[in-house]
Amino acid sequence: MRLNDSHLHISSGIDDYDIDISFRNIIYNYIEEYNEESDKYRDSSTHHTLIFDFRSTHNTKFLIDEIKANRVHGIKIHSRIQKILPDEYDLLLKRLNEIPEYIPITFDAFYDGPDVMYQPSMTALGKLVEIYPNRKVIIAHSGGYEMLKYFFHFRTLKNVYFDLSLSLHYLKDSSVKTDLIKLLKFVNKERIIFGTDYPFAPASGQVDTLLSFFEELDISKDEQDLVFYQNYLSVFKS
Repeated sequence: MRLNDSHLHISSGIDDYDIDISFRNIIYNYIEEYNEESDKYRDSSTHHTLIFDFRSTHNTKFLIDEIKANRVHGIKIHSRIQKILPDEYDLLLKRLNEIPEYIPITFDAFYDGPDVMYQPSMTALGKLVEIYPNRKVIIAHSGGYEMLKYFFHFRTLKNVYFDLSLSLHYLKDSSVKTDLIKLLKFVNKERIIFGTDYPFAPASGQVDTLLSFFEELDISKDEQDLVFYQNYLSVFKS
């Protein structure tokens, strides 16, 4: 079985990463981490996604320069880490004009922690895909415990991908399992993409969980290959 990982982190190394993959997308939630670590992972099978610091003209220029140099291949929007308030999304959406349209956007959608005012904004995501219908957008973690809402609102959009990382691990034994099954059953398999969010969740366990769901739903091997392998290439290689 062929595997690619659309969502992993290297802040604590990858010694315990326990699956064999062909391609990987390393996500950096901090520019300092990117500057310190990214050159250790420069090879033809690795893509790099960097946080979109839309508030800083200097950091936006740095990001654009790295994109032009083919060193950054995606951007990340993370409302909780970036502490994005609702009235700041207009600026964020405006600054996205400066980012090349072919660069995929990973939009964090995992709800967690007491900082309620900074939780993911489905409204902002809706505006993003309305304003930029040709940009590839990855819903990281598929919405977490709000997965069913993300499913109903974004399942028909051809430029939106559902990333299963972390949710496969933390929510498989919760009521959200039903929503995971519904997403896997009814979303076009070309719009579901495998990721792990390592080291925040184990890698191989999520492969096993997804395979068990595929078996339950009688998903074909070809469709499984889309989720585990091909869709990654559609996002990061085209």
